[in-house]
Amino acid sequence: MKSIFAAMAAAFFIVSVISADEVRVTGKTMNMMPSRDTMVFTGDALVEHSSFTLKADRIVTRDAHNEIEAAGNVSVALKASSDALRGDEGAYSSKTGIGLLRGNPAYLKSISAEGKKSELTAPLLEWSTHTVTAKGESVLKRDDMELKSEFMNYDRSGGIFTASVVRRLFINEDGHTLIFSAQKMIYSDDTGVARLEGKVKGRILAAKQTKAGGPK
Repeated sequence: MKSIFAAMAAAFFIVSVISADEVRVTGKTMNMMPSRDTMVFTGDALVEHSSFTLKADRIVTRDAHNEIEAAGNVSVALKASSDALRGDEGAYSSKTGIGLLRGNPAYLKSISAEGKKSELTAPLLEWSTHTVTAKGESVLKRDDMELKSEFMNYDRSGGIFTASVVRRLFINEDGHTLIFSAQKMIYSDDTGVARLEGKVKGRILAAKQTKAGGPK
């Protein structure tokens, strides 16, 4: 029986399997383990879902594609937006609608409707149709600011970043650097307003001047 499955995998350049809920999985090779309801795809492995597309070196599906695991150069493109995630390994459950992505670090790249670019990195990213949650030492970088916190949530539909235990918030404004810490921060992509709450501390570093007195 094992040789039959090996022959099947070698016979197809691209193997495509579609589950009952229209999740399409493809790869250059596929190994099946029917007794475990498991399929292993390698070589340009791809998952096409109604809400995302996932690529990886190796993809394992179980329970008629309801449980998906991915390893090696994992990338996830979330549909209906420009949001894209990358990491070393990941998983997705159709039953919960939640995906996980791990990396050193894993990261999310997003572009708002106004064209503002954001990059969110963390050891673990948890994503779904409407949100991306960063767990562990999280860093959010934008052209005008950088935020470091222990936990961060991104509401994709509203363009809202919420951070807990804000260790450092760096904001560049008119050549000056504003540095804050707080228990919580809420930032809106639409308004560009950041709200800090709980034990807020801050200081301002003036722009450096040259000996001649001009800006450096």
